Amino acid sequence: MIRRPPRSTLSSSSAASDVYKRQTYIKMTGVLALGSNITISGGTYDYTTQFIHLPFGLTVQDGSTLAMEGGTYRAHYPTGKYTSLVQCSGFSLTLSNHGTLSISHNILKVSDVTVSSDWWLQMLYMDNVPLTVSDSSNLTFSYNTISASNVVTTSSKVWYWFTVYLYGSAMTITDNSTLSISHSKVTASDVTAVGSLNWFTIYATKSGDLAVSYSSRLLIDYRDTTISNIVVSGGGMYQYDFHYNSPITISTNSMVSMSNAVMSVSNVKTFWDFSINAFFPYQSPTSFTTIQANSDVAISDNVVIVSSITCGNVFWWSSLVALTSPLTVTTSSRLTISNNRMEPTDIDVKRYAWWFVVHCETYHIAIFQNSTMAIDDIRLSASNVKVGVGMYWVALFSDVSSTSNTVKTFGTLSITNYHVSANNIVVGTELVWYGLYLKRTPMAISSS
Repeated sequence: MIRRPPRSTLSSSSAASDVYKRQTYIKMTGVLALGSNITISGGTYDYTTQFIHLPFGLTVQDGSTLAMEGGTYRAHYPTGKYTSLVQCSGFSLTLSNHGTLSISHNILKVSDVTVSSDWWLQMLYMDNVPLTVSDSSNLTFSYNTISASNVVTTSSKVWYWFTVYLYGSAMTITDNSTLSISHSKVTASDVTAVGSLNWFTIYATKSGDLAVSYSSRLLIDYRDTTISNIVVSGGGMYQYDFHYNSPITISTNSMVSMSNAVMSVSNVKTFWDFSINAFFPYQSPTSFTTIQANSDVAISDNVVIVSSITCGNVFWWSSLVALTSPLTVTTSSRLTISNNRMEPTDIDVKRYAWWFVVHCETYHIAIFQNSTMAIDDIRLSASNVKVGVGMYWVALFSDVSSTSNTVKTFGTLSITNYHVSANNIVVGTELVWYGLYLKRTPMAISSS
């Protein structure tokens, strides 16, 4: 079932359009099967909640396609706090047997607005229902732009931008299927906020497991981020490619890739943290991140250039962060972090600058059974940096208080071509540069 507005509502100047600014444009439910195709293309739309709402889920299967392309969506400050291009609730979003959901060449923009509460903007919002991509199916986001300019937030609430937001939702990519987010662009300028600002490509909270299995792929490639003239007076600014808070398993010839990103940030002042991280599994101690059965995680060819940053607490950059849960690479699998570049210039940090390629804290890293963790060709170059307490530049930092990190049974850990250069650095108490820094617990190396 498809519900569309009258043709006149596609003009933002019409009276009917003002009514639809507070409603959903299209509602869909049921099954697309047997090669069915629906394309929603072009147009400029004003809306506040969901553009496409799937209140009872949707199944796209048997070579069918649902495409959303070439539209400009102007998000207005809503009565609720969620603004989505596609929102799925009530039942699962399932792509199976060569089914495709494609969201491409769209612009989600916010400009000239004052916000007084939480506001969450996303391309795809999964609300307590599973997302499944299986049997040679594809979920693709390509050439989309999220843009914000001339925005003021007046409360301590937070503001989020997501490509994919999973709330209480498990995600499964299996049987030669792909979730791809490529050639995306994020631009933000002239934003003044009280509460924190957050940009995430994929973000999951209170969610079920993530499984990428049986020759499947999760790809976050070719991202272009430009952020300038930001003031956060009561919080921090956070940018993550992948943030997940439940067990993650990449298995059986599968791949997760985060590569070819260019991020430029300038003229930012935060009351609290300034944080840029690529792969951030943030989980409970009973959760795990496991790469197994000839699978790969690759974080490569990424560039971060930051200048004129004033940070009130911690400036934190990492390619991989594993906090509060174990990370395991096993059975002929590979974790590779290579050809990444970080260039901070004109930086003033009140407390700490933590610049770790891999940051492991509380729980261990285990590499075994012919598997590899490789950190190669990393370049960190800083100039005109002032840090109030301590600055850490470390390829692999581990602060594990319980069990030891482990390399065993023909496992390999390598750190090669790690380049650090610095000019005009002022540090209050600690200046730490290491390839490998084991703070509290040793690393156990055994069995070849």
